[in-house]
Amino acid sequence: MRKKLLKGLIGVFVLSLGLAMASCAKEETPTSPLEFELREDSYAVVGLGTYEEGNLVIPSEYNGKPVTVIGESAFEYVADIGTVTIPDSVTTIEKNAFLRCPNLSKVTLGGNVVEIQDGAFNYCVQMVEITGLDSVAYVGNSAFKWCSRLKEVEFSNELISISNNAFEECKKLETVSLGNAIETIGTRAFYHCVVLQGLEIPDGAPTDILSEAFATCEKLAYVRLGKDVIGIGNSAFAQCTMLREVSLGDGIVNIGESAFEECRKIYQITLGTSLTQIGAKAFYKCQLLTEVYDRAGILPSDIIGKKNDAGNIYGDIGRYISYVRYGDEPTRISKDKNGLVYYTDGAKKMLVSAILKESGVLTVPDDVTDIRQYACYNEQLITGVVIGNGCKTIGYGAFRNSAKIEFVKLGKNVTTIDDTAFRYNIYITTLVIGSKLESVGKEAFLQKTEGSYKPYETVYFEGTKAEWEKIQFEDGASEPLLASTVTVAYYSETEPTSVGAYWRYVDGEPTMWN
Repeated sequence: MRKKLLKGLIGVFVLSLGLAMASCAKEETPTSPLEFELREDSYAVVGLGTYEEGNLVIPSEYNGKPVTVIGESAFEYVADIGTVTIPDSVTTIEKNAFLRCPNLSKVTLGGNVVEIQDGAFNYCVQMVEITGLDSVAYVGNSAFKWCSRLKEVEFSNELISISNNAFEECKKLETVSLGNAIETIGTRAFYHCVVLQGLEIPDGAPTDILSEAFATCEKLAYVRLGKDVIGIGNSAFAQCTMLREVSLGDGIVNIGESAFEECRKIYQITLGTSLTQIGAKAFYKCQLLTEVYDRAGILPSDIIGKKNDAGNIYGDIGRYISYVRYGDEPTRISKDKNGLVYYTDGAKKMLVSAILKESGVLTVPDDVTDIRQYACYNEQLITGVVIGNGCKTIGYGAFRNSAKIEFVKLGKNVTTIDDTAFRYNIYITTLVIGSKLESVGKEAFLQKTEGSYKPYETVYFEGTKAEWEKIQFEDGASEPLLASTVTVAYYSETEPTSVGAYWRYVDGEPTMWN
């Protein structure tokens, strides 16, 4: 068995009952083996378990007494460690114990580790897995910060506190399981965990989620907070750009400033019965937010269409919503089997959002009357858009930044296309426009590539040249469609005899007449 030197190893062991170890000699030369030997009335380190080929196994006893602590900075910067096994006797992993161990990939904890202190595994950039967290009650500041390959952490009902920055920049962390005793999730605890899928805190957990705890978790799709969660701090979920489902428990008293700012995919929320305050900009730039179920009764009935009041207590909710729901009133939000989300009010049916599971063509049904602002903003699974004939309005930024779209066919009754509706969709090669179009907003079809703007090549118009010339293009709207290099082709079912560019449908595809 080939043994290797671990620098500063003596600091690992703190005997139970506060007894100090007898003084021990230790080898510090990198090429020397590490061993223990008896010298008069004290022990020297002469060996350590089965540490071999990067596998460190901490012994449960030394000199007949239990090993209960992994000491402060005990293995800091040790490059040789690949895996660590910690025995049941250990209860505490002290500050910076494994800080910046660059090759540490797996940690197996014994069944009694209660405390992981500040920076214990900070910058262990190769760590993929840590198991045995069932007994952990406390996770210190930056304990796992920049463990950029860690994929999953699973705690039990023993967990009470996750401190500031504990898992910040864990960019491969997909799932986190928390028990029902968690009281604090610290500032920036999961900041920029960019592939984290969701957050669920069960009933019974009196949790306070502090500022920026989950900010910039770009793939976070759902937040489900149990009835005992008490608070959401400033910017706690800010810039979680894919967050769609938000369930707020009845125990929440306050939602902090900018708590959900720039969560552009949230279309529906429920406010719990204990809520008393919504901070300024709490829902700023949540452009899809359509319906609010106000179980707390704190929103006035006339909030729709309004920005913050003088006290900033509504967090910009009124800026976007179409409906405040109270008591037993039914929801006006529905979702079809294709993942399209609608808001219905009488004869009006709006497309609000698209929750897609695979790439493909987005087909808007004929009974949809409007496409709401930002409805399909930055949806990278959409490869084409076919809009039904019942639609009249395409809202502001409706398909903006959905960069994989290659073709667009507007319904024949679309009359209005608002500003930036298809802005920055630079791969659209086929554009079919209905004959009833009346106005096109600023930069509605603006395409940008390599720092400059480019026009379309061919625009297929379902009407005549005279009808095309009646369309009102706002400033900047006409450039990509009416540049000198663009061909505007007009529809003709029969082969035309007049000069100009004409087209018809062949097997459902726009085809130019030669």
